[in-house]
Parts: sequence; structure tokens; C-alpha cells
Amino acid sequence: MQKKQAKVKVVNNNVENSSYLEKIFHEATNNYKYRWGINKLEIFLKKHPVLTKNVDVLYKLGLLYDHLAIREKNKRQVHEKKAFGLYKKALKYNPDYFRAVWGIGRIWWHRRSKKAIPYAIKAYRLAKKSKPDYGINAQCVGLVYEALDDYKNAEKWLLKGIEIEPKNWGCYLNLVGFYRLTKQFSKSKFYAKKLETLFKKESKEFKKTLWGQKILISIRDADKEPEKKKGG
Repeated sequence: MQKKQAKVKVVNNNVENSSYLEKIFHEATNNYKYRWGINKLEIFLKKHPVLTKNVDVLYKLGLLYDHLAIREKNKRQVHEKKAFGLYKKALKYNPDYFRAVWGIGRIWWHRRSKKAIPYAIKAYRLAKKSKPDYGINAQCVGLVYEALDDYKNAEKWLLKGIEIEPKNWGCYLNLVGFYRLTKQFSKSKFYAKKLETLFKKESKEFKKTLWGQKILISIRDADKEPEKKKGG
């Protein structure tokens, strides 16, 4: 049973109690409840239309549609078109919003298209200017190259992410996945140990989510090839 929607006050285009939006977003992404999350956010935006100009909210909604496109193959183009529109709208309000730039890159990445490369690199450079912890943004470039079977550049950018953010377990997770994919199991097991150490610090609640369980499986199966994904 879902908890009652929290009352949120909107002040100067910002959500005073932003924890509600964050809670919905993370509940949706951590448990693959993308349709549920989209419905919640869209209802919220109807009640607070001022937030349709908030780049972070637009990005989050776009990301949920992006994820849903992979889940609902028969409606993939429809969902991707919606995600494109939301990311572009966010960039209309802030052309340097790196998350929305990467959002567009993500869609091309999922299509295994080279068009993802310039978006991933641009997002990385913008992130580098705006925050100190941009290692995961470097790895996004690596993930694009990985999808394009350019493993040399993929490894370079994935390792670069670790150098920038040595305490981000997400960076180690991506490396474990890469080395499993390329059958370099001694390396995948090495980084899985580092991943496990950092991941232990996460809450029990998060570890119980579907996403948390998937991470634990990646650690456990570090010496095995990843399961082949169906479709792109």
C-alpha cells in the first residue's frame, strides 16, 4: 500500500518539501515502477504547473519515460519521444543542464547509436564545471563506447570515473559489469570486492529494493558473464 501523498508548498518555482518528489522518483527507479512514478509526477505537475519549468523535475520525468521505453518495447518510440521532449524542454530553460544533455545521450545510447557520443562528452564537460563528483559522468561516456563495442575507449573512460570518484560504488558497479562482459574475471572480482565494501554502507531499506538486489547479484556473480539482454 502506498503512503498518502505529502502536502507540498511551492515557493518561487521550488518545492519547499522536495523530499516528496525525491521519494517518488527513487521509489520508482529503485523498484522499476516507472509507470507508477510517471503517473505520480504528472498528477503532481497538474496540481503545481509552475514546476513544468523546473529543469530537475523535467529531467526526472524524462528519465522515467526513458526507462519505461526499455520496459514497454511495443511503445518504445512513443515513450522515447516523450523523454526527448522533456529533456529538450529542460535545456530550453537551462542549456547547460548536464543531466538533460546526458538524458538525450541516454536514448541514443540505448539505441546503440554513435549519436550518443557527443552528448555524453558534452554532459561530462558540463558536469565537470558544476560539481566535484563527476566521475559517474565520465563513466557515461565509457558506457556509450561499451555499447558500441569500442572496449578500449570504454575501459579508459570507466577507469577515469574511478579516479575522479574513488568512493562512489556506482563507478565500481559499472567496472564490474564491463569486465564481466569482456570476460576479464580477475579484474571483475577485484572491483567487486571494492564495490561490496562501499555498498555495505547503504541502508538495509535500499538493499531490499529491486535495484539493490541486482547490485548484490552483480557482486555475487562477478566471476560470470552477464546475462544477455533481450532487445536493445
